[in-house]
Amino acid sequence: MSHTLDMKTTMNDPEALTRALVAMGISRSAIELHKQGVPIETYDNKKVNAHVVVRKDWFNKNKDKITIGHNYAYSDLGFVQGADGSYVAKVDESNFDQTWVNKLGTHYNIEKAKIVLDEKKIKYTESVESGLPVIRATISLKKQNRIVNRNIISFKS
Repeated sequence: MSHTLDMKTTMNDPEALTRALVAMGISRSAIELHKQGVPIETYDNKKVNAHVVVRKDWFNKNKDKITIGHNYAYSDLGFVQGADGSYVAKVDESNFDQTWVNKLGTHYNIEKAKIVLDEKKIKYTESVESGLPVIRATISLKKQNRIVNRNIISFKS
């Protein structure tokens, strides 16, 4: 029998989480962001309010776009933001396991890095190496009247 699992994450940025969910195949328009938690449906009827939500109906209508554990979602996917700002994933164990949440965390780290680089107006490149996404950013520093390039980020998931 399926039940709802709480999976603690280190994710704390709703925009990076949204981008990571999109990278995992979820339509941006299907992702709900709420400052105050809203009720989500869980398989075991737990009373849960989540801040980031993807409704089960979206998964059931878009089976060709994303693979979940079983071929039918019985629960909404929700993320509850804790007092420390990090999200706890509320997942149906039959559809989203620790491997899926870990992969989401990898995409989150990439998206968070891109947000920071964009904010600092640092150019970067994206590529895929051995099937894994990679981000590289280089800055130039003036040191003793010569330019020194520093590879500041080489992020492999």
